[in-house]
Amino acid sequence: MDLTLIKLSLERLHDQLEKLKKRNVEIENSVRNLKERLNLKSFVMTTQTSDGFEDELLDTKQVRKYLGISHNTLQAIVQSGKLIQKRINGHNIRYSKADVMIYIQSLT
Repeated sequence: MDLTLIKLSLERLHDQLEKLKKRNVEIENSVRNLKERLNLKSFVMTTQTSDGFEDELLDTKQVRKYLGISHNTLQAIVQSGKLIQKRINGHNIRYSKADVMIYIQSLT
């Protein structure tokens, strides 16, 4: 009796492991696609970071395209504090490429 329960538990754990492996592959593919999209386009603006490195700035349309999301979804991400907007000349909104990359990494 005990061996039967152990065998059933092991089978269930094996099934769950297989599902997790499949989901992991899907997530890895999504991240790879997002990274490829980020590297496809040249960026028009750069800014100096506090540590002296240049960081590229993306406009709202570029970020939405790279992440494959709508305007409302991007606003929700910004509102949640996961991505920070930078205002240029008081009204133009830009996003740090480094911040976008960190956000993508946080998805995995």
